[in-house]
Amino acid sequence: MKDIEPLAQSFLDKLGDEIIALGNRDGIKPRLNILVVYREKRRLFWGVYLRVAWSREMEFQPDMHATFSTSKGVAGEVVKEKAPRLADIERYGHQTWGFSEREARLFPKLTAIYGWPIYQLDRHQRLSAKILGTVNLDAQEPGALARLVRHKAEYDALLKDFAKFASAILSLS
Repeated sequence: MKDIEPLAQSFLDKLGDEIIALGNRDGIKPRLNILVVYREKRRLFWGVYLRVAWSREMEFQPDMHATFSTSKGVAGEVVKEKAPRLADIERYGHQTWGFSEREARLFPKLTAIYGWPIYQLDRHQRLSAKILGTVNLDAQEPGALARLVRHKAEYDALLKDFAKFASAILSLS
């Protein structure tokens, strides 16, 4: 499991503030987080899971300490496909993404999630094929997906830069 040092957290907070500000201007009150991939033995088998390692605007939220398998959720899809994913949760719900009804109750009433992969850097500081986690921007407001799509180029640029910075930080851990 990777931990993010306080100095790195400060830089992430600063970069994250730009993304949060854009979302606030769009009226979606976004949350932003980094989920890291880790292995854990549960019952008799080892599994690959995701957990929150850093976040903005998620304080006191029921999913702040949630862990789940990489076979579930939008973040799990990002890990599997190694590509960004913009998902309409308002229309399709969490069950579409593999969560049981009970598991879905851990998450707030999200309406949209935009996830980006975080890759490990190789020894030459280039992105490798190994996924360390995901950056996730989510919102709970009705119609959030349409607002994200309307300014997708701006979100893409900010999330891409944020994911690159997160890659550098998590590759050091």
